[in-house]
Amino acid sequence: MMLQKAQRFICSITTLLLIFSFGFFEGSIVHAWDEAALDSPFGFTTSFYPPKRKSNEEMLAKRKNFEFDGITGDNPPYSTAIELGVKWERQSNPVLDWSFVQRDKESIQQGKYNWTIPDNFLKRIPEEMNIVVTINVNTKLLRPGTWEFIVPQAKEAYIEFVKKAVERYDGDGKDDMPGLKNPVKYWQVENEPVIQVKKKQGGGPGAGGQGAGAGRQGGPPPGMGQRGGPQGPGFMGGQRGQPPGSDRMGGQTQKGSEWKGYVELINITSSAIKSADKNAKVLSGGIVSPPPKMRTEILNEFWLPVIRALDKDSIDIFDFHWFDDSIIDSYTTYKILRNALDESGLTNVDVWMTETGASSKEGEKGQAIQVIKRYVYPLSYGIKKVFWAWALVEGWPPFDCESMFEYTGLIYDGNCAGDPGYGVKKLGFYTYRLMTEKLKNSDWNNVAAISNGKNGIYAYKFPQAEKDVYVLWYEKENGKTTIDLKVAENSKYTVTEAIPNVSEGKQLHSASKNIFNTKTLISSGKTLPVEISSIPVFVEGKKSGDTEYVSDEIDDDDESSVSEIVDSKEQPPTGKTPQMPGGYGQSPTGGRPMQPKGPDMGGQPGNGPHRGQPMPGGQMPPQRGQSSDNLPTTISGKSYRDLEVWQSSMDLAVECYNLTKEIPQGKNDALAGQLQRTAASIPATIAKGQAMQNPKEFFNHLSIANGSIAELETYLQVAERLDYIDSDSIKQIKQKAETIAASISSLQKPFADKTQH
Repeated sequence: MMLQKAQRFICSITTLLLIFSFGFFEGSIVHAWDEAALDSPFGFTTSFYPPKRKSNEEMLAKRKNFEFDGITGDNPPYSTAIELGVKWERQSNPVLDWSFVQRDKESIQQGKYNWTIPDNFLKRIPEEMNIVVTINVNTKLLRPGTWEFIVPQAKEAYIEFVKKAVERYDGDGKDDMPGLKNPVKYWQVENEPVIQVKKKQGGGPGAGGQGAGAGRQGGPPPGMGQRGGPQGPGFMGGQRGQPPGSDRMGGQTQKGSEWKGYVELINITSSAIKSADKNAKVLSGGIVSPPPKMRTEILNEFWLPVIRALDKDSIDIFDFHWFDDSIIDSYTTYKILRNALDESGLTNVDVWMTETGASSKEGEKGQAIQVIKRYVYPLSYGIKKVFWAWALVEGWPPFDCESMFEYTGLIYDGNCAGDPGYGVKKLGFYTYRLMTEKLKNSDWNNVAAISNGKNGIYAYKFPQAEKDVYVLWYEKENGKTTIDLKVAENSKYTVTEAIPNVSEGKQLHSASKNIFNTKTLISSGKTLPVEISSIPVFVEGKKSGDTEYVSDEIDDDDESSVSEIVDSKEQPPTGKTPQMPGGYGQSPTGGRPMQPKGPDMGGQPGNGPHRGQPMPGGQMPPQRGQSSDNLPTTISGKSYRDLEVWQSSMDLAVECYNLTKEIPQGKNDALAGQLQRTAASIPATIAKGQAMQNPKEFFNHLSIANGSIAELETYLQVAERLDYIDSDSIKQIKQKAETIAASISSLQKPFADKTQH
């Protein structure tokens, strides 16, 4: 009897599983999730392939009139991205902006939704790809310069919009989009939120920084100026439009309201998303990729407070954008973010990089090299997914051929000088395809850094089930060197250059074979000498077991490895810095799309500064090594040895070297070495800045030295938590470090006063 019951039970369970797997539940959609696709780190923002445009005027007119049809230029849709090996599609604007779905106050008040725009895009994404969708609030319903809703009804309407959106695209069979095939499970709360609140002090024209009007599509939401308030009286019961930078308490937006409002926005959006779909994942908005001196301000005044205040279950993924010339510099900012997340109890939150890229304007070869570096390097230090931006096919509204983002795509759009024609693939396209093919089966949790820049060598091992794949390059320009890999004994390895063996992509076509230079090497014993240059190479062959690590830290001879972030309660010194392409340090999606003209919400495109020009009221700083008449000079005629702060930091370095002797030898040599190098970098950086006899450089190097102090204190805390070093000894070192930091700040003050005018 018991056996029969057990058999019936197993039979019932099996039947249910079969029903579920074939999607027989009423109206439900079962997505055949591919674990390999979920694990893959290869993404794009966005791999949508737009048709060739007839004219720029026609394209801009369509944007103003909500004519987003989602029709792709390749057939079937996204087939080019699939050929490329893209597994993650990040749909940002123009997809799910609240103002696209509810275009006027009547629609909001009556609960009417127009899903045409997101439907047009999302219905065409094939099941082979995972989708990330960015949800954008309607800034017309926010208080100027903040993320705070003007009235409670606006917040309630937004929450209802989010629930409806998630329910429509979650694939559970309830109120789904008709014909939905590929459910959305990853939702991002805004894109680069600090951009929306960055402002000049004092309000007035342009006070929204670049704000909502300076992004990818070049214009603010309907009815908005540069981050202005609601236009006209009584929208959703709010007050008349307010000047940017003001609030109801008079004058300026209160300090702190920017990040506090965004914390609430994440919390309420996440709650709404997960109430509609408990399996959904939530991404924070991305951090902009600003010039170095702005990073301190952005992290200390916005992102670090946000991280510390977030509800513990509000986000699953933290987003991080990086467009600086050097991807190597991204590691320092990542460390700051990762430490903050861990200290705030968000240890299970992964960090993704959903926007990075490089321009082909200066040559296709340079861009192709960056494709490899901008994926391999972040994946080696902890980033889980990397998305190339912006986008698969180049083109940057208003299509003026000036912004770098006109050239970041891997396929030409047929415009701008020297363009060989719409649809022609660049060298970077073929490099990306080779990279995804070589690395697709890697164990992403065990990517090994063999050398992170030591002596200019970058070497990474991607273990796979049947073989090992190494990615190697030499950072010094036009140079070559040889690295001895520790591999399987007397085995054959294939070496493939990552860049096609032609000068331009137009010399190739999709069916081209043997477009990459390859050669075969045989290891001598367990050593494989490989000659490397600035062109990355893939080396693949028999698994070797353990790898002999040359270095698992960034080479500290390079200034870029030194932290520039000082988590201080004081206002960090900020200079007048050049604008990054697209606005205040932002990536292409940093601002809002050009919002089409809707009923009772007419607006004009943003009229902020032209891309590539300084911010309003800003000036371009002197070039590296060039003096400025507006800054005080350094202590001319004096040696760095005469500086008390240098002398004190030298003493500190010696004490730290002695302190590391307490760490058990062989137990954590890497930590001891990092403590020593960081401590020594403080006086070394001060000395270098003073020796340049240039006020701007001196100021910058003092900032870097101060960042090294913060980094040193972090390593000391690690050593203390591991009980490697006596707490009293660490306390004394920290007190001395704080004194040096205060001295550096005092030394910087004359420069800060000048740079803030």
